[in-house]
Amino acid sequence: MSRIDHASERFACVVIEAWTASYPDPIDLAKGEPIALDGRRDIWDGHAWLWAKNQAGKEGWIPDSLVAGVDPPRATDAYTAMELT
Repeated sequence: MSRIDHASERFACVVIEAWTASYPDPIDLAKGEPIALDGRRDIWDGHAWLWAKNQAGKEGWIPDSLVAGVDPPRATDAYTAMELT
């Protein structure tokens, strides 16, 4: 069985359209960080997204698969909603 080191994996992308990031200060989460959810939910491209707030007060959409537990809900992995402009 071979191990893939994604940190050193290289790939190329081609920009095909200009884009401006939607949120200037997006939410980011550390693995295990408590999350505040306000009940907003959206389905986009077949995936469920939840509106969340991290402990620093940053808010944004996160995938529902990132949330575990209920009191309080916590991030199952590190995550950032940072977009590239």
